[in-house]
Amino acid sequence: PEGTPDEDTPKFDADRSIQRLIDRVANNDSSITSVDLDGKELTREYETALFVAIANNSHVVKLSLRKNKIGNEGAAELGRALVENESLTHVYLEENLITSNGAVELIGVLKNANDTVLCLDLAYNRVRSGLIQQLKKLL
Repeated sequence: PEGTPDEDTPKFDADRSIQRLIDRVANNDSSITSVDLDGKELTREYETALFVAIANNSHVVKLSLRKNKIGNEGAAELGRALVENESLTHVYLEENLITSNGAVELIGVLKNANDTVLCLDLAYNRVRSGLIQQLKKLL
């Protein structure tokens, strides 16, 4: 059908490689310690799958999702994953669509349910500067 990626298109290859990476994270592959999907324009389905995978992963220490149009729904899913995850130390979410509401949820998780994250970067989102300062003090 029109608009469906063919197996030979770069978009299909990118989607396939993203899915393979998410599968490896979900399977707790010890060789995956860093996930960098900056600018990959993840679909909501990929965001959800990735955050579910991250929740139970014990090897990924760095998650970089800059420039992915992640909004508050994705931030909430990540927050739920961070309640379970005990390996992530650095999370980069710059230049997404997260608002102060999403930031409040993430800050709450870091205050009350996660003590392993050392860096959570929300620069260039739609987050009030006071919340960014609160986040910096917390970490």
